[in-house]
Amino acid sequence: MNKITARSLCVATLVVGYLSLLITGCAITSGTEASGKVVENNRKAELNKSIVINNRGLASDIEITDMRSTFVGKMLKVQVSLRSNNRDTTPIQYKFNWLDVQGFEINANQAWKPFMVYGKETKTIQGVAPDPRAKEFKLKIRDPDSADDY
Repeated sequence: MNKITARSLCVATLVVGYLSLLITGCAITSGTEASGKVVENNRKAELNKSIVINNRGLASDIEITDMRSTFVGKMLKVQVSLRSNNRDTTPIQYKFNWLDVQGFEINANQAWKPFMVYGKETKTIQGVAPDPRAKEFKLKIRDPDSADDY
């Protein structure tokens, strides 16, 4: 083999190895997020919703089926419904991140809480904001076995 071919083969091997590392790194991220933002629209509060999936395996096991919000006094209260898509019990951990109207996090040091979703079951997770400034939330869900990744 000549020097040019050997060098090209070496570079190609490094590129493929690097791309494999990137793809594998993306595949093991361990979380799913549901977020909502309360907006005033014609004097009625509406919840804008979005779901971010960072772990396809967890997303295939657990589906977010509904999100609701209300105010208890001046505190934002949310409820998120989860459904198990498999027959086995799926242990998860969750936590809420609460954000003010400008998107800044309030009370950022919330602990992860354990939660069990049994086979083909629908369960709800509820949370009440710790501060009346909260107008937006993120519910983060992770696999406890991958807790260090998220």
